[in-house]
Amino acid sequence: MNRYGFSVLILCGASLAACSPLPFMAAPTPTWAAPRIPTPSVFETTLAPEIQEAYRLLRTTGTFSDSGVGVAAAMPDTVKALRLILQDSAAEKIFQQLLAEATLEGQLYALAGLYVINPESARVAAKPYQSSEQMVQTQFGCVNARMPVSEVTQQILEGTLPRALAGTE
Repeated sequence: MNRYGFSVLILCGASLAACSPLPFMAAPTPTWAAPRIPTPSVFETTLAPEIQEAYRLLRTTGTFSDSGVGVAAAMPDTVKALRLILQDSAAEKIFQQLLAEATLEGQLYALAGLYVINPESARVAAKPYQSSEQMVQTQFGCVNARMPVSEVTQQILEGTLPRALAGTE
């Protein structure tokens, strides 16, 4: 064997050894975990079953979306949930409660829903959000981005976005 063949043999052996588990470490065993279903809030349990699911979705969402997202401009489930709550006679109370217990993205949906029902109440509720520089995950059309809460709040208070989410524009 020439000296190049021997070098290749050593390199191949070293690279195989680098991929082999160490003899003194146990290989990790994959574990299966069921998807976590959020625990219902006390308020949520008082709602009608079809509203409970919509409420839970808005309470736990991690993205604030426009009424049409992606290439096909599909309506996100969160927008469907918002529209379902808007049809409920207790919608204003539901949105007020979401402001108290939802994720930041869910709170923005609540603010938008509240704007559709009672713009003046939404303006009062929006005060702390208007100066917030906290970031939220958003999806408008095909664009996924992180935006300051204050910018999203400004869009809500302009009125066009809540009406589009509600399907009234």
